[in-house]
Amino acid sequence: MERCGEIELSPETKELLLHISRSSIDRCLAHARFNKPRGLSTTKPGTLLKENIPVRTFADWNEDQHGFMEVDLVAHCGESATGQFLYTLTCTDLCTGWAEPIALPRRSQEAVCNSIKTVRQDLPSSQFEAVSKVDANL
Repeated sequence: MERCGEIELSPETKELLLHISRSSIDRCLAHARFNKPRGLSTTKPGTLLKENIPVRTFADWNEDQHGFMEVDLVAHCGESATGQFLYTLTCTDLCTGWAEPIALPRRSQEAVCNSIKTVRQDLPSSQFEAVSKVDANL
């Protein structure tokens, strides 16, 4: 932060910070730690998706070929899943690292399907098998 001009430190403070131990940092920041380090989950467990969507293990991925996508839907709800908040649908091509994030005002089947179709049209390659398979199932 100092190199980027974000903070100015006195020589004494800088010297103390350079020599502080990890355990001392943990003690000083204990009050600022989150009580829920993993965040909230807005996904309900169910068998419908498990039966309809094939799950691939790490051995099934061909990261050297376009089209193997990782898709994630994240709720931006803070510490409470009540009320209104946004979701982000992020589709990432594992080969190229190309990522398409889309903000969703709600998590509905229609919104997610439309977003996947939009992402499919915007991708830089025509060989996106994984997206095609997902789109075919929608």
